[in-house]
Amino acid sequence: MVEDAYISLIRRAYQDFESGDLDLLRVVMAPDVVWHEPGRSILAGDYKGPEAVLEFLGQLKARSNGTFKVEVLDVLSEPERAVVFQRETATRNGNCLDVIAAVDFEIHHQKITEVTVYHADIYEFDEFWTRTAISESAFSGGAQDFTSVADVTGLQQCPKCGGKKLIPVHVGARTNFFCEDCVFCWHLESGRVTVVDPQTCPGCELGTTACFELWQLSHWS
Repeated sequence: MVEDAYISLIRRAYQDFESGDLDLLRVVMAPDVVWHEPGRSILAGDYKGPEAVLEFLGQLKARSNGTFKVEVLDVLSEPERAVVFQRETATRNGNCLDVIAAVDFEIHHQKITEVTVYHADIYEFDEFWTRTAISESAFSGGAQDFTSVADVTGLQQCPKCGGKKLIPVHVGARTNFFCEDCVFCWHLESGRVTVVDPQTCPGCELGTTACFELWQLSHWS
């Protein structure tokens, strides 16, 4: 591939994403492609394989009600690599996202093999998806079935962020599980996991206000 061909391949991939044609987007990915999404939001992590990457890209659209848009500002390339400078925007439940990112693509044999994302303001990016996740379901008052991450003794991982740093906390006779990573608090009962609403929680032995501060952020901003 000549240098211009790398830019052409990446622009085609972006066009496929904007059109929503994931089958075409799959064509330009290597079977062992890996996407590195930074931060601590519900979307952060390493996505391995075309299906996982496409699921992640679909979540950007789904969790923003289809409003997530990418404006390509510039594309630079060298042999086996292309870097896209882009503006990302979205709106959801009164929350707005408007950030700049650089996306580094590694390309081998006309296929994307690895993608690493760098956000100019990772805190703003994380905050948007956290607010969206909370306003969609976390404090809606309805029970959510997270039995896949629970067992008879407690939670194996946080239902929101997948974190393993869960601290059992006792509120009277009730036991909740506080996640140190995303500061959500969960209650497990009869195999079902529900988020603890800090407005109704009388307080716990941790003495932390982090969960309530997160609730305030999602409801008052």
